[in-house]
Amino acid sequence: MTGVRIATFQLCESPRYRIHFNMKLILVRHGETKENINHITQGHSNSQLNEAGKVQAQKVAKRLENEKINAAYSSDLDRCVSTAKEILKYHPSLMLHTTPILREQGKGIFEGKPGSILHKVISKSDQQWYDYLPDGGETMRQVQERTKKFFEQLIITHNDETVLVVTHGGPLVCLFLLLLGKSFKEYKGYQPDNTAVTILDIKSLENHQFLVLNDVKHLK
Repeated sequence: MTGVRIATFQLCESPRYRIHFNMKLILVRHGETKENINHITQGHSNSQLNEAGKVQAQKVAKRLENEKINAAYSSDLDRCVSTAKEILKYHPSLMLHTTPILREQGKGIFEGKPGSILHKVISKSDQQWYDYLPDGGETMRQVQERTKKFFEQLIITHNDETVLVVTHGGPLVCLFLLLLGKSFKEYKGYQPDNTAVTILDIKSLENHQFLVLNDVKHLK
């Protein structure tokens, strides 16, 4: 098969809003990395899929083979791009639009270190984990805000279309909490496994339905 064409996506400063939308959104978390297995903080670091992750990507690609996808977006980090490329092998006419807007939470000085170190630092601070700002990184609230902006532009750009988005666990949970009206205290209940699939039917910014949430039946 031919290689996947890749373009860089940027947010529009003044998107034109519609009142009603009709979009099917397919959300996929990237495949497994060795950092996932070893509980290493990744953030913006450019980790790669391990062998299990590559197999997971192949399986989720097969699952989505018959979806009529009109557009595809991905975080610009390799673990997401590699997963998206595998999916697009079954959709060779599509261009993959990559963007740093879909990156995982920037963990700054903690990237590449055991996650337990960051957890200990946060527990000793006087802040909630979602408000904690790592040196050189960003808070989870900031991740939610950029994810929201991306989502809003996506649904006004792709009315009457099916859109694939491959991203990370952090942005996905932020979006789920936003759409479901949940607080960050309920974060753990919505964390996706590697290559988990979520499918949304979107009629408006406030009117949406989860058809599938964090499903990994393709791995079983």
